[in-house]
Amino acid sequence: MKQKIFFLIPFFILSKFNWAQSKQTKFANADFKNAIAIEDSIYGLTNVSLGYGSVLDFKFDQYVREENSAWFKFSIDHDSTLIFDIVPIDSTDDYDFILFKCPNANCINDIRAKKIIPERICYSYNTTKNSTTGLSEYATSTIIGIGFGPAYASALSVKAGETYYLMINNGYDGKTPLRNKFPKGFTIYFYNYYPKKKPVILNNVSFESNKAVLLKESFSELDKLVLRLSTNKTIKIEIRGHTDNTGNEIENQTLSEERAKAVVNYLVSKKIDQKRLLFKGFGSTKSIASNDTEEGRKKNRRVDFVILMH
Repeated sequence: MKQKIFFLIPFFILSKFNWAQSKQTKFANADFKNAIAIEDSIYGLTNVSLGYGSVLDFKFDQYVREENSAWFKFSIDHDSTLIFDIVPIDSTDDYDFILFKCPNANCINDIRAKKIIPERICYSYNTTKNSTTGLSEYATSTIIGIGFGPAYASALSVKAGETYYLMINNGYDGKTPLRNKFPKGFTIYFYNYYPKKKPVILNNVSFESNKAVLLKESFSELDKLVLRLSTNKTIKIEIRGHTDNTGNEIENQTLSEERAKAVVNYLVSKKIDQKRLLFKGFGSTKSIASNDTEEGRKKNRRVDFVILMH
């Protein structure tokens, strides 16, 4: 059955996730060949104006083109209607996007050669939606050019197995602030996209009580991850720390972030390039078991990881 997800601007979601995702994701060059794999319905915080845009892969016309941008890649796991929001942290930041469907293994070269027409383009500047942009079922235009215009392009019918490339762009060139300020980044919210891969839990990774100090019994499990990263040097991952709901939530978030960072530090000590490693703390916001029992709380006190790029 074809599913249809209705559009809703998630400012209440943004306020919930802002503090928990304080570490912004950034890579040196997220171009076509190194597109960031999106494997979750919420991706961010990220900022295409920090280290992106070193390669001009695409120019639709003299106005709609890459300036300082990043490419994202995701696959559809069920027939649906594609709807998403790109929500700036600063409502005065202007983010644009181009969406392509990838029909074959040569799509990267075909996009560059303009053999593939974009499915959706939105390069307008619109403050009426607090500069949020994306795809909406209430929009009618498939291509929105530069200048003042609608904030959203129209929703897109998608089918299971299809792959899409999403290029998100900002006019900041890394040197001169756009509109006299530096952009702060954004979060992407998909309303009908579900992760293909769940986070991988690092079993038997433990810490000193209420501290971010790894116990020796954790090293065996972490060394398995070191081997995986050493074998495949294209993988870039995000380490995620979690706690149970005992105590102060702000302190839990800080502890979860420090523990995730401790794991990253261990991997770096084993000669894994730090540029391939990101970390976030989520406190108790992503529980996988009930916090009403000690067994459940123990499961929630964990470290896992997701593959961002491969």
